[in-house]
Amino acid sequence: MQGLICNIYSLIILCILSNSSCYGIFRYDLGSFSTNNRIEIELFKGDLFGDGEVKGIFKNINGHIDFSFKNPNMTKGKIQLDTNSLHFGYHKIDGDAKKASWLNTSKYPKIVFTLTKLQKPVWSNNTLEAEAFGNLAIKSTNLAIKFPIILKCFRGLRKKYDGKPGDLLFVTGELALSRGNIGMNDGKMLNVIKDGISVKIHLIGCTNKKRPLLPSKLFL
Repeated sequence: MQGLICNIYSLIILCILSNSSCYGIFRYDLGSFSTNNRIEIELFKGDLFGDGEVKGIFKNINGHIDFSFKNPNMTKGKIQLDTNSLHFGYHKIDGDAKKASWLNTSKYPKIVFTLTKLQKPVWSNNTLEAEAFGNLAIKSTNLAIKFPIILKCFRGLRKKYDGKPGDLLFVTGELALSRGNIGMNDGKMLNVIKDGISVKIHLIGCTNKKRPLLPSKLFL
């Protein structure tokens, strides 16, 4: 009996240390495919310039997502954006975006989103639709946010892209922000750029090895 208890205890410790097998949690690194990752933002012109929008892209994105197949609610992650990597394609707008009243890139070089959980998960083949909850740290502001997200999992697909063993996780999502709530020229220049900001997420994460087959056909 004592030997059985020791074996069970050892198995529990092994599961905790491995952080994957027991709960189906696998770490997907965003840095390996950073050139493919992008987060698009859309600013809307104010009355001074008429209808229309100004689009920019963050390209320097790093971080990871610890995704749980068996229990998506346990999924966590951290996504870091380099504020200096934001480009609109117009020299003046690129420069203005980096000023203290906007992103203040010299003082705040990073925007960080910490994913704390996924809720209301719905699987369809290899695709999961859920609601992402987390904290957005931008400049001196920390904002709790939630938004719909879609994750597509592909076992062993990494080899097709860079020749290395591993799985791929494609992540897309969309959310709306208020620049007033995140300290971006709050209450000013509204006749030039409106308060609302649209954010679109396109990320690819990878593992460094192919995960084992899970018992459900859902994950094959």
